[in-house]
Amino acid sequence: MQPPERVLVGLSGGLDSILLTHVLHGSGFDVHAIHVNYGIRRAADGEEAFVRTWCQRRGIPLHVERAGPCPPSGVQTWARDLRYQVMADEAHASDIGFVAVGHHADDQLETLLIHLERGTGLAGLVGMRPMRPLDREGPVTLVRPMLALSRSELEEAALAEGLEWVEDGSNADPTYRRNDIRGELSALDAARLSALRVAALALTERMEGMAAVIRNGILAIIEESGMRLPFSEVDGWPTLVQRWIVLEWLDAVAPGLPRRQSIADDILALRRAQPGRRFAHGSTTIWRERDAWVCDAPLLDTRTAGIRKFESTEESGHAEPLTVHRFDLPDGGLEDKLAAVREHGRSLGWDGFEVVDAEQVGGSLSSRLWQEGDRFQPLGMTGTRKVKAYLTDRKVSSASKRRIRVVTDGTSVVWVVGHQIDARYRITSSSREAYLLWMDPAQKS
Repeated sequence: MQPPERVLVGLSGGLDSILLTHVLHGSGFDVHAIHVNYGIRRAADGEEAFVRTWCQRRGIPLHVERAGPCPPSGVQTWARDLRYQVMADEAHASDIGFVAVGHHADDQLETLLIHLERGTGLAGLVGMRPMRPLDREGPVTLVRPMLALSRSELEEAALAEGLEWVEDGSNADPTYRRNDIRGELSALDAARLSALRVAALALTERMEGMAAVIRNGILAIIEESGMRLPFSEVDGWPTLVQRWIVLEWLDAVAPGLPRRQSIADDILALRRAQPGRRFAHGSTTIWRERDAWVCDAPLLDTRTAGIRKFESTEESGHAEPLTVHRFDLPDGGLEDKLAAVREHGRSLGWDGFEVVDAEQVGGSLSSRLWQEGDRFQPLGMTGTRKVKAYLTDRKVSSASKRRIRVVTDGTSVVWVVGHQIDARYRITSSSREAYLLWMDPAQKS
């Protein structure tokens, strides 16, 4: 892969970020820097001033973000989440595809020890990845070029280049578990500490290799099934591996979701629930269909390098544009029932609604963008057909096709919005209850 012309570097002013920015800038990259002033420590303004001066002398564009009030607890988690969000926002605003951070081998070792202490699963043994999607607004990739180098090696290189940096006083605060572990490691003799670093690097490389195999499998699934993870893909594997498969799937379809074992367990537990049951975290929703988990997110284009999201017409709050109205059908033949439905729809002021047999609907009705694996039974056909093929036959353009929505009952596609319902849900002479479905015209396609 050719190196990117432009790269955004997270620049705290510490040793690792200063050296990383210096090396990338000296290697011909068009470097942009970003600094977050959390306003927590007295030294924060001084560090900001140091970074501003350092970048100005080198002609490096710098964006400084000043954080709002920090929470009373969970400060490190808050700071980390804020840092990555600010980096992602700046990368999108500046049209930069790569964000580089200065994590090194000692950071990786500390991360692995923290994960082990917390009882990590297999996915946690991958540690910090050399590359990963930064968020679900893509395509922006987070890169860590210095993971194989120790802090002592970085310090030696920085001194040889005559670089100056600032020391973050909070790194010595033992109330943070990472700092406590760092202190315990520093008490080891150099040979033992080096051996631990080497072992951690070897472990993460092996686990990353296994993760790559799983990720490639996930990409193949996405290419075939869209945002669905069929239950069959985890069948037969031990729970530890099932969790890993789910986490890798989430990393592909919802990169902004935390990689937590508890989240994987919650999603695995959906399989024991009724179709239509959901798991929600932030703006991401996962629900259970009859034979798969489905992520409520835009379709992915896995043909591009990495994972790239198609443009979405979804609103930020994922507001449901579908309105469902239950209606008791009168006695009589099919014509009588359809006439009553049409009259009732007009009384509601709806134009362009559809109607389905309520007794055929197996769960809660909801709408979403269509997905690669979606199938339905067009009217006049005896078997099912892929929605994708149906839309192609109807000569729907690629741009319009990506905006088509479907209504599902948690198990099957009930309505391809703007086109037709599934034949199995149509009103018949024996139907007793109906659902009138109406979609906000702005959301139909």
